[in-house]
Formats: sequence, structure tokens, C-alpha cells
Amino acid sequence: MKEEKKEENIRKGIAAEIIFEEYLDSMNIPFMRIDQNVDTKYEILKEKGIKRPDYFIPSNKNLLFFDVKYRNKKDFDKKEQRFYLNQYDIIELYKFHKEFKQDLWIVFFDSLINANIFYSDIIKINNFFEDLQKFIKDKKMIFNDNKFIYIPKTLLCDELKYKDGNITIINKNGDSKNNYNIEEETKIHCKYHK
Repeated sequence: MKEEKKEENIRKGIAAEIIFEEYLDSMNIPFMRIDQNVDTKYEILKEKGIKRPDYFIPSNKNLLFFDVKYRNKKDFDKKEQRFYLNQYDIIELYKFHKEFKQDLWIVFFDSLINANIFYSDIIKINNFFEDLQKFIKDKKMIFNDNKFIYIPKTLLCDELKYKDGNITIINKNGDSKNNYNIEEETKIHCKYHK
């Protein structure tokens, strides 16, 4: 059963990548796919625990990298739903950003039909993760290092624009605040990590 679930997740991830490519094509956005074959990964990346993102898009300023994730949102007390990332994905993708000094965005899909696409900057996700860890340590709370991090909606953007070789990622509703209450976030994470 576990193996079937893993294979289903891989199929959904590949489908999300295809939808992302079709979306970029429909917007006339040039992109390159990064080979994910383990045999083509440089040894130095393996040694440093750096994960390769799935795509890059050239812009007039620099290259922007994207890692595509298909995720069913998780419910929280029927108040909201959130995307999640494994802690190791956050750490390894952030290491990519630090090593190569390039912007990296996580692309979340919550459906493969009439897909909504959301974007989150790995720097903001990593800052949130570090804030969470620090608060938990300061309060002498227990937090399992092998769990998921639930991404606050304030860290999500919902539109990618490409014009004259420049990329902008924004919230259509104009909300650009990245605020979150770390105490409330800690309660959520500790509650769902039991």
C-alpha cells in the first residue's frame, strides 16, 4: 500500500510539471528543465546536500529557479488549508539558493484539473522554518525534525507575470504582507506533529 501511494505521488508530481510547462508555453515564457536523474548530479552537490530545482527561467536580471510540488492541502481545524513541505526539501533547496546566489521559488499545485498555481520564495519559507525552530527551542518544546512544515498562506503568491524579459511574482489580491504569528504557528505545528 505504501509503495502504491509513493508511485501515485510520483505520477501526480510529473503531471504537475507537465501542467507547469504547458502554462509557461501558453504565456510564451522561455524555460529550461533541469535533469533530475541521480546519475547526472554533480558529486559536490550530493556531498553538500543540495537539491536541484526542476526548472529555470532566464530574465533580464538573473535566472529564476522553480521546484514544482503537487500537494493536497492539509486541513487545520476547518479554518484553513495549507500546503506543506518536508523539512529536508526546505533545507536542501535553500542550500541551492545560498550556493548559487539565485532566486528559487516553490510552485505548488493543489489539483491537476483546473489547477490553481501558487508560488513561494524559498528564502521566505526558510526564514519561517528558522523562526519556528527558534521559537520552539526557546520555549523548550519538542518538535520532531522529520515532519512537514505547513506553509502560511501569507507566504504564497498566485500570479507569475512575464513582460519584456522580466518576471514578477505577485498576489493578485494585492496582499504582499508576509506576516505570521510565530506563537500561533508553533501551536499548529506542535499539534499536528504529535
